Amino acid sequence: MGRSIVSKVIAEFTQENPAISIELSLSDGYVDLVGQGFDLAVRFGNITDSSFRLRNLGSYQRFVCASPSYLTSFGTPEKPEDLLNYNCLVMRFGDMIDNVWEFGSGPNAQRVSVKGNRIVNDGSLIRDWAIAGHGVVLKSELDVGDDVRSGMSIGIEH
Repeated sequence: MGRSIVSKVIAEFTQENPAISIELSLSDGYVDLVGQGFDLAVRFGNITDSSFRLRNLGSYQRFVCASPSYLTSFGTPEKPEDLLNYNCLVMRFGDMIDNVWEFGSGPNAQRVSVKGNRIVNDGSLIRDWAIAGHGVVLKSELDVGDDVRSGMSIGIEH
């Protein structure tokens, strides 16, 4: 999101306000915002620190998706538990590995513990791996929406 959206907003803002300088720090992990002196953070997901002042910027779906070449080679999962038979590309957020993918919500939610041969802490790299055909990934529509719409990656219902 930082590379694709925030950087564009910063470019427009600094164009209109040339006397203001901005330092952008990108990380897919959790950082100590106060300790490191950040004035603003944009994050996905739930925020667990109740001392932060929050503003919701919108709701976005997460897609389970893979490249057409991967799905041609290995088939398309039809239901969440099918993912147990696929190479899933997994994100690491600080100490947490995001390998429990949730489908649905409330009492009918289904959780699947996925595994694969690649774990990374960089959202851009995991997207590139999925597009290159290395496995199935769970990503925000902000990250892969254009890929899914262009056919470079096929979304699977989440």
